[in-house]
Amino acid sequence: MVRRLLCPALVVVALAAGAARAEPPAWLAAVTCDLASDPGDAPRARSDEAQLTELREFAYSLRLVGNKSHTRFPSYSYVAFTFDDGPSYKTTPLVMAALEKYDIPATFFVNAVHIVGTSRGVQKNRETLRDAVRRGFHIGNHTFHHKNLAHVRPALFQREIEQSADAIEQVIGYRPYLVRFPYGVRTQPLRDYLDQEGYVEVRWNIDSDDFKIHDRRRLRQSAIQQIADWNGGVVLFHDPKPWTAAVIGQVFDDLEAENCRRLKTSEPLLLPVSLHYFARERNGNPRPVPEAVRARTQRYIEALPTRCKARIDKTRSSQ
Repeated sequence: MVRRLLCPALVVVALAAGAARAEPPAWLAAVTCDLASDPGDAPRARSDEAQLTELREFAYSLRLVGNKSHTRFPSYSYVAFTFDDGPSYKTTPLVMAALEKYDIPATFFVNAVHIVGTSRGVQKNRETLRDAVRRGFHIGNHTFHHKNLAHVRPALFQREIEQSADAIEQVIGYRPYLVRFPYGVRTQPLRDYLDQEGYVEVRWNIDSDDFKIHDRRRLRQSAIQQIADWNGGVVLFHDPKPWTAAVIGQVFDDLEAENCRRLKTSEPLLLPVSLHYFARERNGNPRPVPEAVRARTQRYIEALPTRCKARIDKTRSSQ
């Protein structure tokens, strides 16, 4: 497979340019290599150029690291929310609405089977995916059919990855380089292929188990307890699950309540952040977090006392 480098300084940033694929649009080739211009993960719509500039921040290996890595803001820890198996026009909008209400960034890992076809439902799924991009959420590749790739031929897992990336690119206008394998499978051939083709694997340390926990109260309690016990990390949910869509706003509310408690007791906050904060270069060193991303995190910190006071006032008024 032939890939065309957008920026020679970023050795794993690449765009498919093989004969089987259409040439990239003119604006893509014109994207600047200045990472300092990265707009971050603001929750509102941005231009395609800005989106692609941001994606380059993920071009180096992402590694899930322990709490000792939480050094970008002294005395804080980080939690990044990720959602697999979508999009679903029935449930994904509910998840996005909850994310926006609490000003929380997130990444959606897409199974492209849901966005390929001519049915009305598929068309709605495609529009839901475009809407996620317009709202500023990140998009990742979760393969085409969500197959277990542990023991399949290389040709099959390559097809699962590339056909999914092709389909997502056709819908949102850029190629997703973040990849998460179904069931957390990560064989050496799979990892070698990602490395060869410039993809970035994203794993997790907190599994909500929402694929098997259907009880909303139990799911809510389990999620916030794990986040607190791990002191942050990368959280896995599944946005097509109706019980997840119904309870996720309560999970975010619990996270805010926990931060209000920690604010009062001077404990380290659990800051909801994008995956920028978990990015590592190949030598293991932290990737610089774009200034706009840091600014958004700082805004969350600065707004928290006011939000906590509003929670107290609301509780008092209801008594």
